[in-house]
Amino acid sequence: MPDIIADNISIVHSDKLEMSTRIDAEHYRKEYIALRKHIDDIGSVPLKGLISSRVITGHTPSMKNPKYYGGDINFIKTDNLRDNQIVKDFNHSLTELGNKQIQRSTLKEKDVIVTIIGASFDIIGRASLVPKKILPANINQNIALIRVNENVVSEYLTVYLNTKHGRKYLHCLSRQTEQVNLSCREVELLKVPLFTKEFQFKIKSLIESSNKFLEQSNSCYHHAENLLIDEVGVSNIALSHDPCYEVNSADTISACRIDAEYYQPKYEGLIDTIKKHPFKTIGDMFRLVKGIEPGSSVYCEEGKPFIRVSN
Repeated sequence: MPDIIADNISIVHSDKLEMSTRIDAEHYRKEYIALRKHIDDIGSVPLKGLISSRVITGHTPSMKNPKYYGGDINFIKTDNLRDNQIVKDFNHSLTELGNKQIQRSTLKEKDVIVTIIGASFDIIGRASLVPKKILPANINQNIALIRVNENVVSEYLTVYLNTKHGRKYLHCLSRQTEQVNLSCREVELLKVPLFTKEFQFKIKSLIESSNKFLEQSNSCYHHAENLLIDEVGVSNIALSHDPCYEVNSADTISACRIDAEYYQPKYEGLIDTIKKHPFKTIGDMFRLVKGIEPGSSVYCEEGKPFIRVSN
């Protein structure tokens, strides 16, 4: 008797439950069954055949020990790992002593890292190549480290992980409890289409060109930003946070604000400097409207992009 696949139902016979290691219904969603079949049909190999060492996660050194933090080693967490990039706004950095506690997951150039624990599917499966400029660096327990062997090109694998097929395959392998999570052994089960090395190196070349243009773009943007700051005259304004200050009650009434943060002295100095130039408010120039959350029931794979905070 064949598997039954309806619009929102899939029935899988017990003899096809992958040696009974997975009996959670989510793993056998219709879209996941179709994806696995498609990846198998075009030819693929499990990730565990493409790695030079077993997939591992990092760890978080004890936050109670101040000697572990405040050094020069970037500590990458889920918030830093985005789709095909590592965001540099690190909340913590490690000292040599702190890194020694988790030294087995110390990153190397061309490593591939991927998020495996998060509150939602939006977080699971974010992957990036580790660039030289981010080193030295390490990862916490929510991120898996993939170190490939000679059978696959790191850039190629990273691109595959960031496609909807690679990302969805990781979602298929994940388990949803209070959080969505993957184990390292489950990551190793990811099926990877393995095309020719010529094709893989073509992907690598495109990635290198893309990174080069991105660096040029960032440089131009920072140059433009500095030009504007200098022209407005705010480059030398102290923007330090004052722990205490006084505000007249009349000022709170006229501003219709009673939150203390609003009256930080640094803001007053910044606004006074800007007002030395001709200016308009955003409201003078534009009509502002706020979007709404229509609900997950209307989300779909194709259609108009819907931008949320995570984007």
